[in-house]
Amino acid sequence: MSDYAREKERQLKELGYDADRLSLKIEFGSISPEQFVDGFLGLTELPVNTLESFERRFDIILPGPPGTPDPDNILFQTIRIEPRPADHCVIKI
Repeated sequence: MSDYAREKERQLKELGYDADRLSLKIEFGSISPEQFVDGFLGLTELPVNTLESFERRFDIILPGPPGTPDPDNILFQTIRIEPRPADHCVIKI
């Protein structure tokens, strides 16, 4: 394959995407503020009413890429969030 063809193939795969390429919209079931906090801390599962995925390219928002959840065919009713620390700190009193 020529260098030109390889470069065009790379551009088709990569151009127009930024750090916010993929996003999810999740609507949770009826939960209390305490359940919400516990869910985002990874302590409990959260009930899911709807889940949609989106892909952004050249600032155009499109339905999620192949292989992402189909909002009309959700195979699960709950989601578990597994938070990971981004850094550490020491608190001194």
